[in-house]
Amino acid sequence: EVPASVRRATRALIGAAAGDPVLLFVGGLCARKDPLALVEAMPAVRRAAPGARLVLVGPELEPDYVRALRDRVAALGLDEAVLLAGEQMDPHPW
Repeated sequence: EVPASVRRATRALIGAAAGDPVLLFVGGLCARKDPLALVEAMPAVRRAAPGARLVLVGPELEPDYVRALRDRVAALGLDEAVLLAGEQMDPHPW
């Protein structure tokens, strides 16, 4: 289990308060895994929980897909709500 201090630090890193929901995707960033569907859902999630965050942890397997993913995050005004954390050797703290 991840220590509470690490959890608090990780939440602070992404700007999530103690009670804010944090959605986590762990996997390769590619069309087959389709994290874009989660990005598309975030406006509705944030209407219900304004402090919600989405963290995408994983390697960028398809550069064009990741570029489109980043573009969509920006177009939806979710820059502060969605974090592409990249590949992590240990995703457990996330």
